[in-house]
Amino acid sequence: MSNVNIIVNGFSYTGWTAFDINASVKDACRSFSLQLAEMDAQFWALEAGAACQVVCEYGLLVDGFIDDFAPSFAQSSHSIAISGRSKSCDFVDCAAIYKKGGFKDKDILEIAIALAEPFDVLIESDEDLKKIPKFQINQGETCFAAVERLAKQQGLLLIGTAEGGIDITRAKDKRHAGSLVEGVNIVSAGCTFSHANRFSEYIVKGQSKKNSKLKHKEEDKQIKRYRPTIIMAETDMDAKRCENRAKWNKDRAAGEGTRANVTVYGMADNGGKLYEPNHLIYVSSQSLKIEQDMLIEAVQFGKSMSGTLTQLTLVDPRAYGGEKQQTSKSGGGFG
Repeated sequence: MSNVNIIVNGFSYTGWTAFDINASVKDACRSFSLQLAEMDAQFWALEAGAACQVVCEYGLLVDGFIDDFAPSFAQSSHSIAISGRSKSCDFVDCAAIYKKGGFKDKDILEIAIALAEPFDVLIESDEDLKKIPKFQINQGETCFAAVERLAKQQGLLLIGTAEGGIDITRAKDKRHAGSLVEGVNIVSAGCTFSHANRFSEYIVKGQSKKNSKLKHKEEDKQIKRYRPTIIMAETDMDAKRCENRAKWNKDRAAGEGTRANVTVYGMADNGGKLYEPNHLIYVSSQSLKIEQDMLIEAVQFGKSMSGTLTQLTLVDPRAYGGEKQQTSKSGGGFG
């Protein structure tokens, strides 16, 4: 059984009876909660707002802050619960305040770094990023909301890292060791094949200084009924950006239509690496009709009376800009 400790002011607090650690491609900060059934006096040193690191035998899980400290008691027991998030929580929560109010000829990374500077949050990216001619911050919006507007336009993700930073990225081809196989290492699983949020036509409309009527249409051949949708671009566009946005929305909806939740024992893959969002892993399940690579959208490490389990939220890689599975044998009528 894997143990999780929290380090505050150089002291490691151990013995937690239950925990949940969450990381997702949808979240720019990680979160954690720890519970202790019988509280020792030393735990009173913990407090809301304290900097902390949550670690396990495989490495760092969260570098951040304690949001909530919640002791409780009954006639014959004392307990404690704490929860918190990674350091990037301030970037997510707080208003975007920039002296110039906007940016000219900067890429998304440069904009994010400028907004993150007061919070000491590391923003990184290894993507090929294009300059944005003009970007204006909306009054009252958070740093995350401002940068997310740009990320959506470019098909980028803002993923919180274990170190407390944010990675501006796309779906990767990084792969976990081993596979998830029914009857071998899958404890429980379920899946959904859905057409509910897919459309036959994806029409993106936008404008620029030179053209006020930009438009591009992409068709999803798998949707046989007439189901159009229109997406209005949030920022200045050009023809290529309109095209990319339409393709992104079409592929994302198709990918979102193939989802699975898989629970396994432990916290790491066959190579001893902690399960991470934005990694591929092959799933083989006859009961679920899934035989293909799936992208890990979210990871939840948990400990309870049942032991240490990891719940993986999986999705077709197209949901996050990945490639269509050419050799997929999955069911559900997907292509």
